[in-house]
Amino acid sequence: MYLRMESGDEAVLGERWPHALLLACGDDPFALIEAAVPEAARYSGTAKPLREKRLPPSIDKFAWCSWDAFYSSVSAQGLMEGVRSLSAGGAPPKMVIIDDGWQSTDLDARFKGWQDPRAAIIANARERLRSLGGSVDGNEEDFERAVKEIARELYIEGESEMISAVLRDVPAGSATGQLLQEIKAADDVSFEAIDYQTMAQQHDAAGCGSESAEALALRSYGNRRSGNVITRASLAVIQYVAGLIMGAFQAVFILFYQWVVDPAADGTWPVKFFTYLVTGPLRNPMLQFYADQTNFTRRLVDIRANSKFHGPEATPESVHSGKEEDLASVVAHLRSEMKVEFIYCWHGLSAYWSGVCPDSPAMRKYRPRVVFARPPRSLREIEPSMMWNPSVLGGLGAVYDPTSLFKDMHSYLAAAGVNGVKVDCQAGVGMVGSVTGGGPAVAARYHAALEDSVAEHFPANDAINCMCHSTENIYRWRDTAVARASDDFFPTDTASHMPHVAACAFNGLFLSALALPDFDMFQSKHAVAPLHAAARAVSGGPVYVSDAPGHHNFEILHQLVLPDGSVLRANLPGRPTRDCLFLDVLRDEKSLLKIWNVNNTTGVVGVFNLQGSSWDRSRRRFNFHNTAPPRLSAKVNVADVEMFRINSTASAADSNSNGGRDASVRHDGATEKEQEATTMTQEKRASTPSSVSEGTHWNQQLHTGSGSNGNGAAADNGYESDISSGPESVHNGASTSPHSHQTRPHQPAANGEIAAFVNTTGKLHRLASDGGVDIELDGSHAAIVTFARIYSDFGVEFAPLGLKNMMNTGGAITSSTVEPDRGSLGAAAAAADSFADLGLTVDYDGNVVGGGTRDGDSSAVPPVVPRFHIGVRGRGTFIALCSQEPEACSVDGYAVRFSWDKEDSRLEIEVPQVGKHSEQKLVVQFRK
Repeated sequence: MYLRMESGDEAVLGERWPHALLLACGDDPFALIEAAVPEAARYSGTAKPLREKRLPPSIDKFAWCSWDAFYSSVSAQGLMEGVRSLSAGGAPPKMVIIDDGWQSTDLDARFKGWQDPRAAIIANARERLRSLGGSVDGNEEDFERAVKEIARELYIEGESEMISAVLRDVPAGSATGQLLQEIKAADDVSFEAIDYQTMAQQHDAAGCGSESAEALALRSYGNRRSGNVITRASLAVIQYVAGLIMGAFQAVFILFYQWVVDPAADGTWPVKFFTYLVTGPLRNPMLQFYADQTNFTRRLVDIRANSKFHGPEATPESVHSGKEEDLASVVAHLRSEMKVEFIYCWHGLSAYWSGVCPDSPAMRKYRPRVVFARPPRSLREIEPSMMWNPSVLGGLGAVYDPTSLFKDMHSYLAAAGVNGVKVDCQAGVGMVGSVTGGGPAVAARYHAALEDSVAEHFPANDAINCMCHSTENIYRWRDTAVARASDDFFPTDTASHMPHVAACAFNGLFLSALALPDFDMFQSKHAVAPLHAAARAVSGGPVYVSDAPGHHNFEILHQLVLPDGSVLRANLPGRPTRDCLFLDVLRDEKSLLKIWNVNNTTGVVGVFNLQGSSWDRSRRRFNFHNTAPPRLSAKVNVADVEMFRINSTASAADSNSNGGRDASVRHDGATEKEQEATTMTQEKRASTPSSVSEGTHWNQQLHTGSGSNGNGAAADNGYESDISSGPESVHNGASTSPHSHQTRPHQPAANGEIAAFVNTTGKLHRLASDGGVDIELDGSHAAIVTFARIYSDFGVEFAPLGLKNMMNTGGAITSSTVEPDRGSLGAAAAAADSFADLGLTVDYDGNVVGGGTRDGDSSAVPPVVPRFHIGVRGRGTFIALCSQEPEACSVDGYAVRFSWDKEDSRLEIEVPQVGKHSEQKLVVQFRK
């Protein structure tokens, strides 16, 4: 074993580290990780286990993120368009994430005078404005500044168009491609949200301050959308041409970098030569390129929003309006008119990409200073491009103690009605520590300030950690409970999507001990959207898209989103099944990835064919190694769901100890060993969002509102018996029923059978507890298998599986109970408090036996028939395995249609939306 210990700062030295390595062993990989990772965090930081944290309620709502829809051109109007477009199609987002583009940021002054127009051009612009009837009585300095800004925008526009034309095929997931995401989006003719002019305006403007009426008139006359091309040409046509020429040179330079430098290892001549160029003679041109084409050299100049959020009607062009921001009115409009419940705002852990502007009057109180990081050797070996990172070449405006900064930012957002924050670029803060005391020390200060501020201003713990996978960040998530599990979703990088899903699953295995893994946004109309959607459905994390307005696939969205804007989120963090933990699901051309999870009454396994592409370490990009991956098959076993594995083991052990008999059964249908795994109290279960605690893993309740009835307790009506102990029991072992002695026991099918439903084929299977379903998948395809126990109650075998039109079929079931129909025994039994009062008992076949009478008749009593009560969220076709045809089915008291197939015991019930409540009560009644 080889260990490298680094402080992150050459000036910070040490001779010993008392807690350098934690070793743990065990035969349960999931329990082992959930025990060991929090222990490592205890020694190395402040992060609490996920089981001790509060999950924000927003994660149970469908969300829309502005990033891939608008990039930094996002505006208030764009937010309204995005929400309105999704809502019109029946997938209303109840959460909105306002991503990068809302803050007031600016460039250092040295980057804004690069393309100053000559005085003659400025004079010509004034004359042209007069001829078109515009005001010419404004301040000369203000007017000249507007001309310069328009000239610079034209230069950037030409530069961007040329770069995009030459570099159209650069993958977005590479180091170069990530810099060009907005350029590539502007080049997409089918993408109407932004274009080159809009993008250039965002990269030039500060988004705050004011302009004269004359300058604004000039912009109006010079705007390409006004059709006055002559005015624009008279202003600065030479700037546009100059931008084209410079863009051509830059494109050639980038191609050299892409094909020669980027694949080279640290210490080789291409890296050394390029490092010399960009840190020496080409440093300023490199920074100017960053300033023109990206946001990565911009710094925060005010904690308030920019002018694109001066009101609900503000557009991207409002960035130059000089109007006072009014984020509160934008948020209020989203809530009142768009019915959005949760609004998050994005910001960096360093406030913005290049930190805080020291020259901004509004930011001087935080005492920022520009520091120039020196990436440590360990980082350079993995990613040599860190040597020419924008914040390395241009410096980062760092605040030593960000406590006041975060409190002021979050206080402003909370006052505007914002619920929470998405905190990005966390890993970059550690690099700042290379010259300020070490990355771990800086990360500790920043995270402590962040955690305190989130707790104070967003008390529901509404925060998402992002780009945060260094342990100096991970081990500092004291209370925040959600973290993105992967790199960005890159819509245009076709090789990135399979590795994205794999990274989420395997990273989530580690992260889930401390935070709920967030699989990131995706686009519903993307070519591999079904794959991404299936991954989110079984992830147990938030579900959100970044669709541009009007670009949606509602057939996919309706399988994820309920009409009320909520989602059927599974109860646990989704993780690879045991048999996948050490497989190469991207490159071995034989393995499928399986991700398991549980719902309130069912287990679920997502199956994915991710073969064909992976991250190429030598070229530092996502790469196809097989453009036609093979069709593969795998068996999805009942035991792939860990709770079923535990149940099967417990049942087998009890069966052996009882001479082959079935394990003892409790009133809730759980074996004694199952019940041992559910010893948490109702109070703790209601607030505990994890899955492992000293051997009681997989049975603890995770839902914050969408799963149980709030406290984990089953409904109690005297005779009602819970069958929701199916992979995740909602009992704590204590009966509170006044008739608990009468509760009808549940006898699982004699051989412990399981029902399974496959969403892609629509097939219903009946399996042994050690059985499975064979799945075959083409490349970049997915399937989801739902498992449920088959219960034998009152002579009827029944296994509710959920809504087959939803990807997480079983997530639609919130509860499932059964009661005997006492009316079948006559008026005396219906009025009695118990069968025992009538001298009756009930055997496991559902027959009422004993010496009692029925309506005064001492003859034999007919069998009792069951009535099943199922809590259902959503609408569609409910599927269950059922051995007998029901007499009637109803939803909230209204009779509904159903069909029953005797051959495969398939029961399908049409569940409409009867009332306004998302949860409805489905009742299945059998013949007397």
